Amino acid sequence: MTLSLVGATVKNLREDRASWPAAGNLHLDGLVYEEVTLHRRPSREEAENSDCTEELELKVEDRIEWLMRQPMNELAEAQPWMLLSRHLEGKGDHKGAKHVVFMYRCLRAQVLGKVWILRKLAIAFAWLEEKPFRIGYSIAFTLLTGWLVFGFAGSRGLLAPTDHEAYKAFRATADMPAAYPELNTFAYTFENAVPLVKLGQDDKWAPDRMWFPKDSPTGYWYLVCARWALILSGWFQGAVLGAALLRRFKE
Repeated sequence: MTLSLVGATVKNLREDRASWPAAGNLHLDGLVYEEVTLHRRPSREEAENSDCTEELELKVEDRIEWLMRQPMNELAEAQPWMLLSRHLEGKGDHKGAKHVVFMYRCLRAQVLGKVWILRKLAIAFAWLEEKPFRIGYSIAFTLLTGWLVFGFAGSRGLLAPTDHEAYKAFRATADMPAAYPELNTFAYTFENAVPLVKLGQDDKWAPDRMWFPKDSPTGYWYLVCARWALILSGWFQGAVLGAALLRRFKE
C-alpha cells in the first residue's frame, strides 16, 4: 500500500499503526497539519463503525518512525521534519523538537554526503547542535589527556621556567624566586586547552629543549606538538560550540 499526502492540508491527522504504509511507501513533502495524533488500533467492530479510538501519548520516537517510512530519495526533504519539529515545540516538547532536527541533519548528511569524513563531521555537528554542551565530553577528554602528558613531563623535569634566573635556580635545584609561580600541570593544560583563559602558567613554563639529548630531540618535539595540539583543539572546540549555539538559537 502506498500513501501519498504530498501537498495536502488537514486539520487533524488521525492514524493508528495499522494504517501506516510499509517503509518506502509514504510520501509527505508539502503536507501541512495543525494536529497529528496516534490512536489505539481499532477492533473490527470499531473500524466498521468508523469509531475513533482513544488517543495515545504523543511520542517523538513514534513520529520519527512514521517519517522514516518515506522513500530514501525523499528522506532529506526538510519540510516534513521541520513541520514535526514546530508541532512538538508548540506542544512544549522542546527536547523532542531538537531531536527531530538532529535526526533530519543526520539523514541529510547520510543521503546527500559524498565524502565519508564530511558526513561524519556533519553528524557530529548535528549531535552538538541538538545539545551544544555535549562538547564538554570532548573538552574533558582533551584536558585529561593533556594533564597526563604534561603531568608526566613535569614530574620528570621536562618542563622548565622560561625566566633566565628562575631557570638557573630550577636546574641547580636551588630555591627559585619567591614571586615565580610553581608549576601546576593541570592549570598549564587548562590554560593551553581553553582559549582566552590565563592562569599564569603557559608563559612561565615550557618544554626544556636543553634537557633532552642533543642527538635525540624527539621527546622535546612530542611535548611541543602536544602543546600545539591542545591550543588548536581548544580553539576548534570553542568555534564549534559557538557555531552550534548560534545556529540553534537562530532557529
